[in-house]
Amino acid sequence: MKKILSVLIAVCMVFSFAGCGEKEKNTDTNVIDIEYYVSLGQMPECGYQLGDDVETVKSDLSALVETEGSEAVYEVTEGENNVLIDNGDFCYYYKKANPEKGVSYIVNYGTAYGFDTGAVIVEVKDALADFEYTEEPLNENNAFFMFDTSNGTVIKCNFENNTVLFVFKDNALCATALYTTADW
Repeated sequence: MKKILSVLIAVCMVFSFAGCGEKEKNTDTNVIDIEYYVSLGQMPECGYQLGDDVETVKSDLSALVETEGSEAVYEVTEGENNVLIDNGDFCYYYKKANPEKGVSYIVNYGTAYGFDTGAVIVEVKDALADFEYTEEPLNENNAFFMFDTSNGTVIKCNFENNTVLFVFKDNALCATALYTTADW
């Protein structure tokens, strides 16, 4: 009887330790799959994705302004080569010569891929540790959407046909961009 009881206790202990290990694993998987979303041309926090019809985006945002009034922002700015659709939270760009290709650049100044504004550069590098990425000084070529391109860093990572940029000023995340690599 003592042997049976000892075996049962030992088995219970093994399963309880195995359960603890499994529990610890599950709490560590709160990271958004950056590769998956970038490959699809998406930012999980954004309502639109790369390739979305620009007229649909404009129409949706215009309707939002009509229903929400001054609470919503919507502005279209035509540049020499690109058109910007800005709704205050996200900036959507498309090539003026190819509107049929849809949105080809999205900039987010808030939370993107689970990283809040102000996240430190080490957090993003840790999330990209399994992927090839480059670290470049911030400049007007790699972050044309920034007003101030002094004293910053850009982390750039390519996945399939798309590229994601994490823009840092003073070691804090201030913008994230997603774009179609062939267009930009």
